[in-house]
This record gives sequence, structure tokens and C-alpha cells, in this order.
Amino acid sequence: MARLLRCFRPFGATKFLLFGLLALVCARPVAASTLYVQPVQVCETATTCADSTSQLYEAITEAIWAQAGIDIVFLDDWITITNTSLYSVGNSADTETIFSDSLVRTPSYTIAMWFVDSITYCGGTVTAYGCSVIGGDDVIISDLIFSDSRTDTIAHELGHILGLSDCCSSSTFDLMNGSGSRTNPTTVADVSPSGKNLDQLTTAEISVAKTSSLLEATPEPGTALLLLSGLPVLYWMRRRIYLRRGDRASVRAGL
Repeated sequence: MARLLRCFRPFGATKFLLFGLLALVCARPVAASTLYVQPVQVCETATTCADSTSQLYEAITEAIWAQAGIDIVFLDDWITITNTSLYSVGNSADTETIFSDSLVRTPSYTIAMWFVDSITYCGGTVTAYGCSVIGGDDVIISDLIFSDSRTDTIAHELGHILGLSDCCSSSTFDLMNGSGSRTNPTTVADVSPSGKNLDQLTTAEISVAKTSSLLEATPEPGTALLLLSGLPVLYWMRRRIYLRRGDRASVRAGL
């Protein structure tokens, strides 16, 4: 490797590029995993639908899960379903219908996120912002999260999908606090590790989440590949430097 670098050691600009490539290798982000989410809008009638403005709190959700190196990708094409019963989830039959859905998913490990008007049943009678099964592949989200500005409910429910349980009711800074006393971020700047340090994920929670079979691994380019990809550019710059020197020498010689 040292011999190879000596071959490309000529002058300032080339050195600068080489050091830039090395810095890119050292600073590249940790390989991420991706969770794909298919939004499903449930309607009562053709003109009355949950999440009528297609909100997702996407930026905050992505910032929260970036702590774990997990990229949340919401698919652009929403599925719309008109079902009067599911528009307001109020009993076990409704949740069972959703959790046993037969939606066609692309990719197959994509989870479905159902936006409904309200949730008054989730394993029991309760008014809930969201409902999901640990390790499942369906999430139910109530329109109540928008009127109450529960900006991190979607990220919390994704935590259940990735295998995490509710925890630590005494900590208002933990994403998986299930007591309802969790402090919501107002902007992305509030999310851990920035600003107010909200919606934290513990090391143990990150370890569990990253083992989920619903994640698609994102390959990381190898160090050698990054370096080798820059060699043609280095060669081109070296050649240009020599050609320019030759031109200057010709001028001095009066050629």
C-alpha cells in the first residue's frame, strides 16, 4: 500500500484529493438498516377519511430512529380503504381484522400503518394514540395524535414492531415510555442526542431493534473500494500536472 501511495504523491492538489478520500473513509456513516412503512388510510365514506392531510411526522420519526442506525422509509403510494367498521377501532374484532390483514406488501417485509379516526380498544377498552403487537407487522394510528400533537407516537409504535416493550414510566425522555407522560419533541432539533435530548433509545433497546427480521440491511461500501474508486482521478490529475509542466517548459524553450 505504501508503494502505491508513493506512486500518487506528486503535488499539492493530488495530495489534497488523496487526503479527502481517506477522510471520507474514516467519516463514512455506520451501515444502516431500513424499515419500509406502507401508509394505509381508512375512510368512513368516499369523502371522510382519517389523516386527511397525509401527515406522518416523518422528519421526527426518522431522527429518532437514526439513533439506532435505522432508516424509516414511508412509501409514497398510500393505500386507501373504505370500511365503516375500521374507521373507528372499537373492539377486538376490529384489531384482529387489521392485525391479520391480507394486504399485498412490496417488499414483502414492509409493515402496514393504518390511520384511523379513533382507537378505543387495544387489548382492552382504552383511548389510545396507537396500537400494535410486539414483533407484528401492522400499526394502528389514531387521528388523536394530530389534534394532541403527539409527534413521536409513530416512532414509539415502530419500536413495538421492532420488538421493544413499553418501559421506564419514570423517564419522560425515553421513547418507549408507555405511560403517556413522555415529553414530545416539537422539532427535529429536540430529538436525542440534540437539543432537549428527547425520545432516547437505550443501548439495549437498539440492540433488540436491530435484530428484527423486518429490517433490510443496507450494505456499506468497503474501505478498499472507496480508495480504489479514487485512483483513476488521482492518475488523471497527476497526468494533467505533468502535461502543464511540459507546456511551461516548451514556452521557456521558445518552442
